[in-house]
Amino acid sequence: MTAKRIVLNQKLAASSDEAFLAHWERVHAPLVVAAPDYGAQVLRYVQNHPLGVPPGLPAFGHVSLSQFWSAPPRPDLQPLAQTPYFKQFIDPDIDRFLDRERSVSVLVDEDVLLAGNGPVSVFVQVRRTGARSVPAFRADWLQEAARLRSAAPLRDLLRAQVVNWVLPESLRHYSGAPVAEAERFDAIEELRFDNEDDARRALDAAVFHAPAEVPSPAGERVGFLFARDHVVHPRQET
Repeated sequence: MTAKRIVLNQKLAASSDEAFLAHWERVHAPLVVAAPDYGAQVLRYVQNHPLGVPPGLPAFGHVSLSQFWSAPPRPDLQPLAQTPYFKQFIDPDIDRFLDRERSVSVLVDEDVLLAGNGPVSVFVQVRRTGARSVPAFRADWLQEAARLRSAAPLRDLLRAQVVNWVLPESLRHYSGAPVAEAERFDAIEELRFDNEDDARRALDAAVFHAPAEVPSPAGERVGFLFARDHVVHPRQET
């Protein structure tokens, strides 16, 4: 599994979706990748731009996602968030477009169940049920993920499947405040498709609109985000 950080972005209340997305892509992203030694610390940075959610499915409580794959730490480099550049340029810019109190940052273990690619993704927040332990939830959700992968029409349309397992102690608002219990989630599924039509066909599948036919399901899908990738910084393969 690969460690990465996911930020669930929420725009400022006074901002339109269009203004938020324009600033995020055209102003903030270039500031981030211009940081000294950025390429030595971040392997990949992807923005996931929203495409909406089909009727009948609960929406994410956030506008978009940012994903960061970090390089192994180097003792000769200061962490990006502690650098003078970050404090002078990146941090002040965050307040120009992002609501820190409602955005969420979390570290995850990226578990690739079906390797592949596709420019359109469906992200699904998953919350474990009852008092199920984290190891039990993960083991049982892998079975649910396999069930999903084999269901029609996903078995023909799905190009990649990833489960991002949340590290619970890292789940916080971008301001640093803890996330309320009612807002917590335990994983983010990522399902990748070749195009928007395939993703919408998949989301219309009965598997998303009916409970799993297993006793005591491991968890529930509580939010969907339909998005297109914007790759800001490609992974550096070694």
